[in-house]
Amino acid sequence: MDPRWFEAEIAFSQDNEVDYFWCKPGLDLTGHTLLLKDWEAPVMLHADRGPHDKARAVEITNLFPDMLWGGLSGVLYGKVAVSGTVGDLALVGRFVDVGAGSTKARLVQVFGSGESATWDLKIVDVQTGELLLAAHHRVCTKGVGNTLRDRLKAWSVTFGNRLLTRTVK
Repeated sequence: MDPRWFEAEIAFSQDNEVDYFWCKPGLDLTGHTLLLKDWEAPVMLHADRGPHDKARAVEITNLFPDMLWGGLSGVLYGKVAVSGTVGDLALVGRFVDVGAGSTKARLVQVFGSGESATWDLKIVDVQTGELLLAAHHRVCTKGVGNTLRDRLKAWSVTFGNRLLTRTVK
């Protein structure tokens, strides 16, 4: 994790649902509109990643914001609006490591391909740029029928539930 990306000194909490999570004390997202911005280009913090890993990182960078939009919209419906065009708060993210795993295993989806992805995301106030929430998380594929896409989609709902319980009054 590169703490400079979050642009603030924060003390993350750790758990199983969101590996590292922080939100501004008293943050209430109720009634706000969350603008899901395009994600930044992947930043591979592990120098040993190859071209297949980098290509997979670009691919999921383009897929994950839509998954987040779906997951967050469903969970936060009626409490926090989620938009791709307007909002007073912005969610932005980036992948910081992606392991493409086995291409052959990914194609047959037998026992998981060994793919992994690690990302940072943050919610900031559009007007002031103030950091309101930060997260850093990693998923790995293992098991029958467990794809990276499945894991990212499931985490989107998990993250929505975290927002619901921690930041919606």
